[in-house]
Amino acid sequence: MELNMDKFTELFKKKFKENYAEASRQLNVAPAQIFRIMNNKGKAGVTFFGKLNTYCKKNKLNYDDYVVYPN
Repeated sequence: MELNMDKFTELFKKKFKENYAEASRQLNVAPAQIFRIMNNKGKAGVTFFGKLNTYCKKNKLNYDDYVVYPN
């Protein structure tokens, strides 16, 4: 399972206004993790996907839009 970077980038721009601190606060993850993901220096892990799922449920977003599942 991987993060759909196109959709997550869209979310990052629209909902978080490209602010790492705001994204980390709303997703409840470290700002450094958001930075690494957005700058292709790290991958989203299980904990991140769990936090993203919680955020999506809370904000009535489709979690599956942000995930690329293996074939």
